[in-house]
Parts: sequence; C-alpha cells; structure tokens
Amino acid sequence: MLNLDFTFTSLQVWAGPLSGNRLVVALWNRCSEVATITASWEALGLESGVHVSVRDLWQVSWPSCMKLLKSVFLYDLIGSVSHARASIYLF
Repeated sequence: MLNLDFTFTSLQVWAGPLSGNRLVVALWNRCSEVATITASWEALGLESGVHVSVRDLWQVSWPSCMKLLKSVFLYDLIGSVSHARASIYLF
C-alpha cells in the first residue's frame, strides 16, 4: 500500500494494486469530524478521463456482490468519511 499523500496528516489516501488489473483505494480520516477526501486519477496512476467502475468494500452483503458505488468516475474519487474511519474502494 502506498500513501499517496506523502505525509502523515489527518486525511490520507492509500492505494495499491490487486490481481486482475484491479486497484484498492482507502480514504482514511483521522480527524474528529466528518471530512471529504479526494483521490485524483493522477495520484492513483490513472489517466484523466478514464472510465472505471468503483465498488465500496464496506457495502458487502454476503453472499451477494459488493454494491456498485457509481458505474463511471472520470477524474477523481471523492468520499465523505466519518471521523476516525476509513472508506475502502475497489476499482
């Protein structure tokens, strides 16, 4: 996992490759209040304008598939993350 923010601030973006040409992205909020965190395509190593499907890992309901968060993202991933929590997405 790579910290794309390159610092250890209260709002962090972590990402790493998975098998099958997939990517995992974690938006980590270490603040004491809800925060909006943005992961740009450039920071994730994707070309601007690339269409991707994103799934929210925490929305898993066994045995069904993960909830499709949004079928297409074009420039960045923006998530509202509760305080002292992380949101994890699969691309």
